[in-house]
Amino acid sequence: MSRPVLRPAVLAAGLALSGLLAAAPAAFADDRLISVSGEGSATAAPDLATVSVGVQVEADTAQEAVAQNATRMTAVFEALKAAGIEDKDVRTSNFTLGPRYDWVQEGAGGGGRQVLRGYEVSNTVNVRLTDISKVGPTLDALVGAGANQSAGVNFDIENRDELLKAARREAALNARAKAQEYAEALGVTLGKLDGLSEQVSGPVFPVVAFARAAAAPMAAPPTPIAGGEQSITVTVTGTWRIAD
Repeated sequence: MSRPVLRPAVLAAGLALSGLLAAAPAAFADDRLISVSGEGSATAAPDLATVSVGVQVEADTAQEAVAQNATRMTAVFEALKAAGIEDKDVRTSNFTLGPRYDWVQEGAGGGGRQVLRGYEVSNTVNVRLTDISKVGPTLDALVGAGANQSAGVNFDIENRDELLKAARREAALNARAKAQEYAEALGVTLGKLDGLSEQVSGPVFPVVAFARAAAAPMAAPPTPIAGGEQSITVTVTGTWRIAD
């Protein structure tokens, strides 16, 4: 029986493959990792508020609706100025003009048709307040000036960056401490950081619904509004190499 003859090229390829296999354990050893997640949060009271109010009117013609809305919105802007709100803190967020229809039933068969009822104009402004204690009185003043559209209050924090920094630091230290605990439990030495990713949630500030059809009685107390406290949370996932 004849023996196979190994050509030089085949022999070289076999030696190269055996060399790769021999080096594989060392390569995989460099990929020994500890990956953990850490969480940090920071809490603060909101110091900013955005109040959204509007005027909605309906009239027989588009011109009448626009004119009536303009008159009432002018009073709203004057109330803002009287409350000390600067022009830079007032922004029109919505203006719409459109027809309104009524459905008129015709006959017993369920048929009918749309009949033009008039035109509706809605004008909404966002007002930025740097003193949240003024939210309630500002809402009352605007409703008293003619605002009749549903509104909302959105709270915020001016210096979010400092809040985020504090949450990030706590999350990073928490992840590092967990990784060290695992390394000690496994009897290995924690090496250099290999990668880090983060996920941020919040701050989610409450939005307060608000709607009135007419001005509040003069004897009524200011509308109570509370901003509360909100948190921002950071979750980081860190990967450390095992040093030995």
